[in-house]
Amino acid sequence: MDAMTVGNFERWGRLVKTWATGVSYFLDDSPAVTIDQLPVPRSLDELKRQADLVRANVSIPDHMVGLAVVQYSVDTVVIRLPPAERIKAKEVELSAQTGTYPFPDFYAQNIGQNLSVERKLALHAARIGDYTISMCG
Repeated sequence: MDAMTVGNFERWGRLVKTWATGVSYFLDDSPAVTIDQLPVPRSLDELKRQADLVRANVSIPDHMVGLAVVQYSVDTVVIRLPPAERIKAKEVELSAQTGTYPFPDFYAQNIGQNLSVERKLALHAARIGDYTISMCG
């Protein structure tokens, strides 16, 4: 079962941060992408349009037809349950593999590195992007 994929985790994460904060993280783009262009999406078409607008390189398989956007407060415990099918499929895949665990490349490129503030913020956005779409699969 195909999953949503992201080609640019930093830009995807900046889009998620924009939705969460109500402040555009794309004002330095040329041309700038303003907050009025990036409301929290209510449909997959709107999500795709915004991902294209900010060049996040997002691919959503045809079998995914719904969208749920959830924002919670800091005083709420949230436990995201991935789809059982994804867990089982990934267990089969991992059982057949040898070698390393498949993390997005940006983790290996940054772990243990002395990072500038700009790079830390870019990594923060990429991690948020990964967390947002991760379904244990």
